[in-house]
Amino acid sequence: RSSDLGDEVKESNARFVRWSDGSMSLLLGNEVFDIHKQQLMNNDHSHLYLRHGSGLMAQAIFKHKLTFRPHSTDSVTHRKMTLSKIGRAV
Repeated sequence: RSSDLGDEVKESNARFVRWSDGSMSLLLGNEVFDIHKQQLMNNDHSHLYLRHGSGLMAQAIFKHKLTFRPHSTDSVTHRKMTLSKIGRAV
């Protein structure tokens, strides 16, 4: 969509929620995903680099990994994942 000034504005239907018990969820459209945060081992950090001219420039070091799992077995994503695994087993 465009702003009142004619600039392109990006929108998203995704939201991160941190609950009072410290757990996190990703709300993506009508789907809900549980987020599990795991600390990476000392020497297992991932790095983010961006292309800068003809080289790469370091931007960040990731010390945690996030895993997203469907909150419910009734979700569309869970059904798609299950059907995909069944298809590979046949």
